[in-house]
Amino acid sequence: MKSRNTWVALVAVVFLFSGSGVAKAGTPGDGLYVGGLGGFGMAVVGGDFKDNDPNTGNSDVHKFNSGGLGAEGAEWGAFLGYGLRMGPVHASFEAEGAWSDIEIEASIAPGFTPNKGSVGNAEEITSASAEMFFSGAATFRVGLYLNPETLLYAKGGGVGSAFDVAYGGHKEEYWVPGVRLGAGIESTLFDGFSVRVEALHNNYYDADVYGIGSISDGGDGADSNAGISVELHPSSFVGRVGISYNFSGLL
Repeated sequence: MKSRNTWVALVAVVFLFSGSGVAKAGTPGDGLYVGGLGGFGMAVVGGDFKDNDPNTGNSDVHKFNSGGLGAEGAEWGAFLGYGLRMGPVHASFEAEGAWSDIEIEASIAPGFTPNKGSVGNAEEITSASAEMFFSGAATFRVGLYLNPETLLYAKGGGVGSAFDVAYGGHKEEYWVPGVRLGAGIESTLFDGFSVRVEALHNNYYDADVYGIGSISDGGDGADSNAGISVELHPSSFVGRVGISYNFSGLL
């Protein structure tokens, strides 16, 4: 249902770009602007999970040989930017915050027991989940004006996302930094308002998760080799639509 609704929204925006009956005025992205966004995201999370055994000093390694867990969900938020038009060339800076419910849930085969050498901490884990619930980004846009009312652009910069990660009954929140790359098109609607469609790829590379609840890296007390260490490899793709208002006409 979410995927179908996203495609309907994209088709509607394409119609707005191409419609001849829409009154247009102004140049998108020139000066100070603010806007809102909404869209649909998909993610892939791979990882390496090491269960350290204090009795042998060895680690049992559980990992994805290829691929990972898939996630999908909605994303919505707001952005603020300032841009300059230099003839046919555009350059701007944007800051944004976005909330989402991009989530994965998985069951784990029996036999994964972190901290199995620690007194009171041994617990077999049979389920896991991760939800990306917030992202903040600072990006630059560079582009070309196809005409005074339509901007084609590329985007790149940094992104940081907050994840709720859970194993069994233990849950922790983690912030993960990454890199964002993407592209889009923006066109004026009327009276300083413009609409954009963009596709973004976020790569968080290697994110170390040191402890979840009582499941801790290094174990507890004398069990110095107990515990687990987790290294996640998340990346995500987001397609979204945004509406912005340009203040240049007021300044």
